[in-house]
Amino acid sequence: MQKKKDIVYIDNFLAEHGRTPVTGFAMIKLLSSEGFNVVYASSKTNKLRRLADMLGTIWRHRKNSIVLIAVYSTSAFYFAWLCGKLCSRFYIPYITCLHGGNLPHRIKRSPLKSARLFGNASMNVAVS
Repeated sequence: MQKKKDIVYIDNFLAEHGRTPVTGFAMIKLLSSEGFNVVYASSKTNKLRRLADMLGTIWRHRKNSIVLIAVYSTSAFYFAWLCGKLCSRFYIPYITCLHGGNLPHRIKRSPLKSARLFGNASMNVAVS
């Protein structure tokens, strides 16, 4: 029997710092209950440390993994873009999970970055 892939879940897990909980926590529980090993990032409050944690987590778990990247329309879009770029560069499959009502506006403002992020994804999922 083939080993299940590990899942690296990239989102802003800042609820422990008083921010709104993300759907990622529910996804982690569901995926874990299905037998997947789920690693997630990041709960760092400092944006640079959070980005470094996200990229480092992807790098450390790049073997036999698939990466789920939460994509938002605000400045966190650039976190997703950089995570997708790392995945593409090292042939790590990734799925984008689209969040936020302003994504059409973000796509218009960042058409090349959007095309690369979404075009290189194994799948794009709109969760809402």
